[in-house]
Amino acid sequence: GAGLWIDATGCAHLEGGEEALLGAIAKHLRAAGFAAYAAIADTPAAAWAAARFAIGSGHTAIVPEGAARQWLSGLPVAALRLPPATVATLHRLGLRRIGDLPELPRAPLAARFGPHLPHRLDQIAGRAPESIGPAPPELHYRARLGFAEPVGRVEDIAAALRRLLDALCRALERDRKGARRLELALYRVDGETAEIEVGTAAPARDPIHLARLFAERLETIDAGFGIEAVALAIPQVEPLEARQIAFAPLRGAERGREDLALLVDRLGQRLGMAYLTRQAARGSHVPERSITSAAPLGPLPAPKAPPDGSPPPRPLRLFAKPESIAALAPADTPAEAPPAAFRWKGRLHRVALAEGPERIAAEWWHAATPPPPSAFRDYWRIEDGEGRRFWLFRDAGQGGWFLHGLFA
Repeated sequence: GAGLWIDATGCAHLEGGEEALLGAIAKHLRAAGFAAYAAIADTPAAAWAAARFAIGSGHTAIVPEGAARQWLSGLPVAALRLPPATVATLHRLGLRRIGDLPELPRAPLAARFGPHLPHRLDQIAGRAPESIGPAPPELHYRARLGFAEPVGRVEDIAAALRRLLDALCRALERDRKGARRLELALYRVDGETAEIEVGTAAPARDPIHLARLFAERLETIDAGFGIEAVALAIPQVEPLEARQIAFAPLRGAERGREDLALLVDRLGQRLGMAYLTRQAARGSHVPERSITSAAPLGPLPAPKAPPDGSPPPRPLRLFAKPESIAALAPADTPAEAPPAAFRWKGRLHRVALAEGPERIAAEWWHAATPPPPSAFRDYWRIEDGEGRRFWLFRDAGQGGWFLHGLFA
């Protein structure tokens, strides 16, 4: 019968102990119409063996911790999940129970009975790890096409791909879904498999567009002695409803968004989707933290407006890292006042106009310890005698002046 493995480490106390947990699982399975037998052990191999061979009139069994080998010694050797040929060989030698297997070194044991036996013994005793991996999701969108004779031309592979895309896109349209990731497998006559994976920035089900995403990658495929079959799978889909684009006021906006999605997909296949980003506003008063990278498509979070409703002016170009400048001012100039001139990259700029200050304090909630009261910046919008406009600030904590951006 079928079996189900569950990693219940650290969960037994939620049901009042291992016995209660095992009873609850078996009870629910029987209520669903399954004739279930369940066991708990400290290794998957021991639990499998106990559930199938160690349960008598009851429906559950619990293998004591650290005693799997001794507790299961009376079970048949088939409980080790050995190949039938190995089990038959052991029976001919009179070794029918797990406890009958001698404690021999692993190398002679493997040489006599094959590599499966010592490995299974180590797994049931916990000396060899055995991970429990989740079952992969079922691929609902998959199509396969075989060739009468092996093919090697890119044109033939592209034609087969187009037939598969037409079939799967019709299924996506029926289910109101769009593809986000597609996997193409090409099976060669020598037993090797070539694979191509493409992704989309937004759900898509246009076979022409999806075929273009594969076009450049098909040129790099090594067909070897020929390809005898191709298979296309769409493991990741998202909802994609039909959209109305017939009305003239909507046609331009809808068409523009669709064209942008097509462009992003084609650039993503050439450059890598991870390299395509756009800037988005983030809720922070600190300038270098107020911008973040976002996906090229999709909704953006609306930035929070200041209390007065009018955002303060920001430079057209914001430096990723503020650049230190040499500020010049008379000796009696207050620290809160703007400089009379400043030197940046070896050039002296005399201040003609200054507007400010705009004080921005440190974000104390991001710091491990509260910042001092002097941890703030005073920003000034500066224009020099030649009409160039700069965004300067005085760092009260570090005690210096910095250039953070340039206005148009």
